[in-house]
Amino acid sequence: MKNNSSDDYAIDFVITWVDGSDEDWIKKKNLYCERKKETDSRDVRYRDWNLLKYWFRSVEKYAPWVNHIYFVTCGQKPTWMKTSCPKISFIDHDDIMDESCLPTFNSSAIEVNLHKIEGLSEHFVYFNDDMFLIDYVSQSDFFLNGVPVDRAVENVVPLVSDERYFVINSIMRNCTRVINDHFSKKMFIKDNFLKWYSPFLGKNVVRNILLTPWKDFCGFFTFHMPTSFLKTTFLEIDACEKKLLDTVSRNKFRKDDDVNQWLFQYWQLASGNYVIPKNARTKLFDLNEEELKQICEAISHRKYKMICINDVVDEKMNYELISKALQESFEKVLPKKSEFEI
Repeated sequence: MKNNSSDDYAIDFVITWVDGSDEDWIKKKNLYCERKKETDSRDVRYRDWNLLKYWFRSVEKYAPWVNHIYFVTCGQKPTWMKTSCPKISFIDHDDIMDESCLPTFNSSAIEVNLHKIEGLSEHFVYFNDDMFLIDYVSQSDFFLNGVPVDRAVENVVPLVSDERYFVINSIMRNCTRVINDHFSKKMFIKDNFLKWYSPFLGKNVVRNILLTPWKDFCGFFTFHMPTSFLKTTFLEIDACEKKLLDTVSRNKFRKDDDVNQWLFQYWQLASGNYVIPKNARTKLFDLNEEELKQICEAISHRKYKMICINDVVDEKMNYELISKALQESFEKVLPKKSEFEI
């Protein structure tokens, strides 16, 4: 599908992945593992649902226009994947991180170094491995006239004691704190009034209305979707928050003093450097047995353009049943091997 704008610029996709079942990787992880509340190193956080090949198939089918794919891992490669393909580059952690920071088991540490990928285009879309295209997308779903497509919706980040959410909520607050250090919410609303109160935000505009009186940004609502980034955003933050990014890079596991990709997204939002999508066909699903049928139907009937199948990190869920059902649903709509497969 063609871009709706007249601009002609390359858009890359970046995806991070880890094979949490790799025995060598598990041994190495356990050597560094810290069982502390402020550190999230639970094994279930790294489990793989065996859906990665469908991510590549979906990109080939639904986004054939993508310029290049950067596949970021700790040196792991799926057995079904070709070791050489013109459209994909394998990026090891040591390609973008200092040796003193490795090994890392921290997605935050990896994300704050993505701009160091050699050859990465100015315009790129970052995917976690639980985010999938399930219908055709165009360049204009991610960028319009070179500007990231996104939504600024304010959100209160609660203080929690639950170990499952303590670290991630802390990261949200850390990212927001940096934004408030560099940006004035009052000036942002003045300069971006029509975006802040846009009807295209749907019911989410109520959040912005209710939280407008607060002096500082309370936080931003996270849609858990592929995120459009400008590499210059990363470079700008790297220049003014180098010490912070270095600290995060050295945290072996996700920790309560981290920032992550959200900092760069929030920075773009607080800069007003975004365009609101007028028809965002996206859906976040929590991965559990109750929502499994809805997820499978969404995949089979292509109800959305993009979905996130968010692992709620429940150790009690039936992994085999859920993994099998998801694979079968993807196989029905994406049965053909991609150019990335052996």
